[in-house]
Amino acid sequence: MRADFSTRRRVGSPRLLDVLLLALSVAALIWSATAAVAARRELEGARLALQELRERAPAEERRLRDIESSRRDRNDALANQALQTLTSPPARILSDIETALPSGARLEALSLTYGREAVELEIQLLAHSPETYDEFVARVEGSGRFGHLAFGSESRSGEMKASLRADYRAKGDS
Repeated sequence: MRADFSTRRRVGSPRLLDVLLLALSVAALIWSATAAVAARRELEGARLALQELRERAPAEERRLRDIESSRRDRNDALANQALQTLTSPPARILSDIETALPSGARLEALSLTYGREAVELEIQLLAHSPETYDEFVARVEGSGRFGHLAFGSESRSGEMKASLRADYRAKGDS
């Protein structure tokens, strides 16, 4: 018998189990590499989304402050209008206008707009003469309740039709 004392190993044909294990190892390596690439893409996407959110955050905070401020302003305006309604009810305003009306004039229309500090009036008046209208204007100016008179359209032929705007304030002389 002959003995082989060489240091080289004899390589035989691979066993089926070794081939299967090698194939499973290669498949696991490919799957883990694919999963790592997908995870890396997802991480980059999340970083980009986070960066975008960080860039938008100050603008959104400003927008939120503006909305809250606007809401406070609207609430203040509503509170002021409610206060104006309590201190200057329509019946009181109408009574003060009727007090200023001379006998030859009549109120055709009245529009009330409750604002922050005053009630804005739009008055449509019919007077028998320009003198009667002028008397009404003088009484309104002297009453202390009306301010910021702005004269609108006037028709001084025959009966006088006129419109004027004024502010009504509850404080002042009645």
